[in-house]
Amino acid sequence: MEAFVAYCHDLDLLSSPKDKCLIATTATISALCGSFFLWKKLKNNKKLDIHMDGVVSPGFEKVADAFRKNLETGWEKGGNFSAYYNGNLVVDLWGGFADEESLKLRREDSTSLAFSATKGVVAICMAHLVERGYLDYKKTVATYWSEFAQNGKENITVEMLLSHQVDGLYFISGGFDFSMIMDDNEKLERLLAEQKPMWKPGTKHGYHAMTFGLYCDQLVRRVDPKRRTLWEYYEEEIAIPFDIEFTMQEKLENFYKACRHGRANFGWGFTLFRTLPVMLGYCFTLLWYYIQNGKIYMRNLFGNVRDLDYKRFNDPYIRNIPCGSSSGVGTARGLAKLYGILANQGLLPDSSNDLLTFSKDQLSDVEIAENFVVNLHRPQDGSSGKILLKPETINLLSEQLTEERDHVIVAKLPFGRGMMVDFNYRNKKRLVFGHMGAGCQVGLCDPKLKIGWAYLTNYANPFYGLDNVEMRYDPLEKALYECVENIKDYKIM
Repeated sequence: MEAFVAYCHDLDLLSSPKDKCLIATTATISALCGSFFLWKKLKNNKKLDIHMDGVVSPGFEKVADAFRKNLETGWEKGGNFSAYYNGNLVVDLWGGFADEESLKLRREDSTSLAFSATKGVVAICMAHLVERGYLDYKKTVATYWSEFAQNGKENITVEMLLSHQVDGLYFISGGFDFSMIMDDNEKLERLLAEQKPMWKPGTKHGYHAMTFGLYCDQLVRRVDPKRRTLWEYYEEEIAIPFDIEFTMQEKLENFYKACRHGRANFGWGFTLFRTLPVMLGYCFTLLWYYIQNGKIYMRNLFGNVRDLDYKRFNDPYIRNIPCGSSSGVGTARGLAKLYGILANQGLLPDSSNDLLTFSKDQLSDVEIAENFVVNLHRPQDGSSGKILLKPETINLLSEQLTEERDHVIVAKLPFGRGMMVDFNYRNKKRLVFGHMGAGCQVGLCDPKLKIGWAYLTNYANPFYGLDNVEMRYDPLEKALYECVENIKDYKIM
């Protein structure tokens, strides 16, 4: 400041006290503003302290490298990635924050919301009921729920409902409230039964973002001999017997494990050069669809269901509401275990809780990750264990039933019996099925390579699914495939 005043004096600019006061005030304000913007920039751009933990099996170190890189670059602020191979755990990684504001770190038992990735778990429940003979994909929903037949829904089959071919049922008219799931099932089932399809069932498909789990719950209540709810059936028949760390509601007493969900901030550069073009392109897609069809069905997804703002999902009482469409919560390890079982022809080996290891002649060009824990266990025979689903039932889950374009989301979204199914995944002729969720929650499996994997993050990318690239998840999946392909006995031809 003194140097500035001296400079002005030399230029004969301080001829009066009034001039001195004006310049001093201007300089002070400029300095304060500059300091404020510098502080904001440093605050927004500061790198998080790197926190990473977990285990990988020898031969899968590249996945750990990719996960660490995500944390080091700042793309990942809080996530969990796990994978099963041949029914055994090979990758289990977690890092970043469970809650950045309170500096709460992610831990081995930290739980994340899976949002729509929950639907894949529901599809497994429905397949479980089919295999036991309580439910038939080919029979009409009205066979089990007579009230459903009203308003032109009498010919809708179970598999049509599960594959999102019953459009007009993707939203609820008549005053739906999220709390009805627990507090007023009688009113909820009446509302669901009264809904009217917006086009002839079976001719198109449109994503049932919220209602998928609600309709499945009503079916389970009617076909299960014990008359359990969807979430009760899942807990008692699948989660507990197979030790799956994934449930359909966050119990209040377990909320201390919960990760706080927020939006991922990838910076102005990413927003300007990636997000904005993607959004503009999607708007043009919707406009073109409107020109062709005279309506946009997607608009009914918004403003219909309350309590869906992502911030509300940090409320323990909201997370405690069990909804098969979006309320699944747990670890990536738990979700990956489910898909690992499916990829292993429905078998959970007795050795599944140990990390799978390989002999040297099964591996080629293995790169050891520095400063990372590799857990070694004696290989065990995976031929014995528990069966979740028979191979023929899993084949039904992986069968594609719909055309590629979804008429609600207006994007490529082919479905099977509750699962997203892609026979040309990543344009590499791979059959991959499972389900993804808002913000980049992923649960998938590749039955040919016998791998199942999951990724959960509490820093959601709101444009995931519209863009073709997810800078956090994609490198992890790529590294996983490279590791599996590097095992000679299972190398892709």
